[in-house]
Amino acid sequence: MLVHLNHHLAQMALRLLRAEVWNQPERPKLFRVTARLIPDAISREPLVLVYTRLADELPAEPGRVRPSGLWSQIEAPLQRALEARMEERAASLQRLLDEREAQEKADITAILGKLETAIRRELDEPEYVQLELFTSSEREQYSRNVAALETRLAQIPGELEPELAQIRAR
Repeated sequence: MLVHLNHHLAQMALRLLRAEVWNQPERPKLFRVTARLIPDAISREPLVLVYTRLADELPAEPGRVRPSGLWSQIEAPLQRALEARMEERAASLQRLLDEREAQEKADITAILGKLETAIRRELDEPEYVQLELFTSSEREQYSRNVAALETRLAQIPGELEPELAQIRAR
């Protein structure tokens, strides 16, 4: 079942999760460790499903699973499986971050390039306006506008490298 983030069910779940984050540890509503018994018809061997999250405390005594000697048999394979999944997830996240970095770098390079092109086009267009028809204040304003565009154009090349460095830092 898919639920949109704005769906009332998703909103209720998010409120419960936020409340639990700030809740007193002695009165939890959400439990991070659970144990279930399955019928022998499903499997006669003990099954362990591990879903890891950061946990600060051990669960209360009734909630702890006591594998009664089986831990020594499953600890090493489970540890290897967890480490493999951790490495796989870390590599996946690193690829995602690398892709996002490349996209953001391409975006800022394109944006600054388009800005530079637009300013150059504005400055290079022949002026059809007859400045002598302008009042002196309008001529001064026009000169200030042209000077501001030229200043901005001169700043663009120096902005690219700091922007790229900020993207790398993030």
